[in-house]
Amino acid sequence: MRLFLGCCLLALTAVATAEPPVKSDLLIYDRPNWNSYTYNYPILGGIQIRDHDEIIIRFDTANANKINDDFFVEEYQQVVLSSKDLGQTWTPITPNWAYNIPLELSDGTLVDIVHTMRLQTRHQQKQRLIQLGIGHIWNDRCHMSWDFWPRSSAAKMKQQGFQVWELKVGATPDDVYLPEGTVATHAPVAFVSRVSRDGGTTWTNTRVFDGTPYGHLVCMFAGATVLPDDTILVPAYGSLKSAQEHKTQAFVLCSTDRGQSFTPHFIPGKDYNESTIVPHPSGVTMAVMRSVAGPVFVSRSKDQGRTWSQPENTGFEGSPLHALCLQSGLIVCSYADRWNSGSFRATISSDGGRTWQHERTKVLHGGLPKPQTRLSGPGQWLGGTGSAQLSDGRIFVFYSVPDIRNLKKTDAGKTTKGHSYVAGNIVTEAFLLGDRSN
Repeated sequence: MRLFLGCCLLALTAVATAEPPVKSDLLIYDRPNWNSYTYNYPILGGIQIRDHDEIIIRFDTANANKINDDFFVEEYQQVVLSSKDLGQTWTPITPNWAYNIPLELSDGTLVDIVHTMRLQTRHQQKQRLIQLGIGHIWNDRCHMSWDFWPRSSAAKMKQQGFQVWELKVGATPDDVYLPEGTVATHAPVAFVSRVSRDGGTTWTNTRVFDGTPYGHLVCMFAGATVLPDDTILVPAYGSLKSAQEHKTQAFVLCSTDRGQSFTPHFIPGKDYNESTIVPHPSGVTMAVMRSVAGPVFVSRSKDQGRTWSQPENTGFEGSPLHALCLQSGLIVCSYADRWNSGSFRATISSDGGRTWQHERTKVLHGGLPKPQTRLSGPGQWLGGTGSAQLSDGRIFVFYSVPDIRNLKKTDAGKTTKGHSYVAGNIVTEAFLLGDRSN
């Protein structure tokens, strides 16, 4: 009897002290006949860890039987989910913010940045299209990430220096980008800072960046950060109308007055775009950036984002991407490796982003088809990753996945319409530091 009780005690002790798995795989959201995607991350994505490790995420969904690319979604719904059990179950919630998950400062001030078109009412958006003669594309459930214009205006707009998207249909009939008779631009006339000092009940709007010189301009608010002294750093990129070559330049919007004003600080070089700002305990701040050429680059700042170094190649490539610094100082960059391996991956740096340990790159979710091979349409794309650290040190990552669970074999050169859902992982730092790639 004594031996039996002793064995029970040992078993209970083992259960109580059991280490969490080094990697847990999560199915977060899957709606039949709708594509759920995060490929706008880090532009429109969002993740937040609240008290008691409540995880909040936002992403986009669209009726897969209608136009549902990131330019224009014919039937759209934003989804915001909460999990209070480390990703095991998820509950839809109504947030106290209208656009992005805001940054929170030390005194509780909330700050968001949006472009002016997003602040228009639905009625104003509809009237603009009608006045341009393209009111036929409007319906009460549509969503426009870009600005739409009559196709007849494309030549003039290009002469003015705008980057104009004209391709209506891609490689297959499922790849529909634009409504009939339209072209699209992404050149907002301004960025607007939205500030709330009462927990999101009321907001004040202030124009903080003039976008009129730009023929293409994007703010990546989900890649923003707040430094310990409440300095706000928000990544963006654009190309000037006046430029001979429409190459993009990355820059960082810096605010030292709690979001009332922002000053742009430019990163050297061209052809960098989507980025994440990562502060490090050493006092160095990094911009981890996607490049047009493919590789991920890192630029460093030693003066809280005011000046930036010449970007350096990390030696790996993938996009969209997201990066964060863990409590230990380890930097983790998670990304979609769309074109090489068809997987979501994570690569680490233990020296403040100077070098990256490619030999330790971990696959978070693998075995996915490369674009334009087995699948077609918006549901074929690997979405961007969003990541955050939990109180026990583990890392939560989420992303949208092309669905291959019931994918039937197709003839060589043939594709079938894709479907995407949202999945994720919770991994330990030990998993990321493992000696070999998995």
